[in-house]
Amino acid sequence: MNKFLLQFINENFTNYKDALDLGCGKGIEINYLREHGWYVLGVDLPRVDLNFPYSADREFDLVYSLSVLQFIKNKYVFIDTCYNNLKKGGRLFLLTFHKDDKNFKTELFTENDLNILLKEKFKDVKIERFDIKDNHPPIGEHNHAILIATAIKS
Repeated sequence: MNKFLLQFINENFTNYKDALDLGCGKGIEINYLREHGWYVLGVDLPRVDLNFPYSADREFDLVYSLSVLQFIKNKYVFIDTCYNNLKKGGRLFLLTFHKDDKNFKTELFTENDLNILLKEKFKDVKIERFDIKDNHPPIGEHNHAILIATAIKS
């Protein structure tokens, strides 16, 4: 379970709720949240291409996405997907990589870039940068510069 997402959930949700994981990968966060009483829907390739609008046909208390935004071609479509799948007052959690991260060759972000993407639709936008150590094959131990963006659907 991503420690940043877990901390966000613990600080913002007192009861179990429902969540949408956009770009769920192997489903690590989904499995953890389900084990702790949440209803979670996860979508990812090949079934759902998040470069296009996606509707889950319901709204969620939490929409989150980890390490996906930097691969999306039309960022505004993705942000619309996040917004449209949230309940009013629902919370958004995004983790993406900062422009200073040397491990990616995709389009990366500054705090201002994320703020521009989110401020038109969301309120209480907060963006924080973190430098973290990672260790996975084939790279081995390395550093990442990440951004965490949180917001509330108005």
